[in-house]
Amino acid sequence: MPCSSNISLFISYSHKDEWLKKEFESHLNALIRNEVITTWNDREIKAGQVIDNEVDNNLKLSNIVCFLVSSDFIGSNYCMEKEYKLAQKMHKNSEVVIVPIIVRACDWDVYDLKSYAALPLDATPITSRSADVSSIAMRDEGWLEVVDQLKIVIADQKKSLTDPIISEEYIHSSSLSEIVQHPSNNTPIDDRSIFVDPQISVPNENRSIDNFDRFIKEISENRVSIIVGEDRSGKTVTAKFIQQRSFAPMF
Repeated sequence: MPCSSNISLFISYSHKDEWLKKEFESHLNALIRNEVITTWNDREIKAGQVIDNEVDNNLKLSNIVCFLVSSDFIGSNYCMEKEYKLAQKMHKNSEVVIVPIIVRACDWDVYDLKSYAALPLDATPITSRSADVSSIAMRDEGWLEVVDQLKIVIADQKKSLTDPIISEEYIHSSSLSEIVQHPSNNTPIDDRSIFVDPQISVPNENRSIDNFDRFIKEISENRVSIIVGEDRSGKTVTAKFIQQRSFAPMF
């Protein structure tokens, strides 16, 4: 995920809908100029760059993926088999939001694409107002509806990616603790000086969590979490660190 304050928006489309992609981009200009979002599509790939690598890297760095859905989009192996399936996997891991935008009337009941709420509202195709390439003004209202709804998605994403404001006083107080003494050792132990990088796993799902940020996210999404481990393996310090980062209730 990008660390900047901008939300990164990836645009996936069939090249046969290039004209509609350009219209969509033009309606994002206010969001771009106000530094709310950045956008990326495959036309930004420079000569000499590896296409697949650039698509993968930028898709993995995105917060929102907009699919410009049409019959040609559905028929594109690259759009559906590569970009859509990667975005779908990322969505399942809560790494990206998928927003289908119906640009031309088509059957888009494929690969669970219809499980994502589409724009414009009621999945009314952008070109239902006019399919004439030159009739840009007739589609403006539809695009404006799309942008207005996207602003809600963008605001939700910014909120989820913004760290809570924690006062220095709270951080200081939460990092203090009583001196802990292990029953088999007469030497007092200050738990602030201990940190054991945990071997984290989710037993009932038979999977491991390979980084602490992912662990914190999983903890935050559950009402109750239980941390278990060997003696002096860092359970208390881990719980306190998570409390500072996420305010998650620990039981």
